[in-house]
Amino acid sequence: MAENVSTDPMVWVRNLIDDPDVRIMLVSSECASVIYQSRQKGKKINYKSPRQFDHVFSYALKVIEDIHYNDLYTRIYHVK
Repeated sequence: MAENVSTDPMVWVRNLIDDPDVRIMLVSSECASVIYQSRQKGKKINYKSPRQFDHVFSYALKVIEDIHYNDLYTRIYHVK
């Protein structure tokens, strides 16, 4: 899976979100919260221990917020 993501992460995310058979699980963490809050304010953050795919998480949040599929929110699960 990491190979698919690293080839073109934005296309990979978009394809998953566009697939009606895919369920989306958002996992809340301290870092995820910081990324989300900075995105809401239109700011980019730099922090001590960035992870390889943090930008993919941020992009996925943007896509989820920007698209308006009728069933999208029935496919998203939020875990803390």
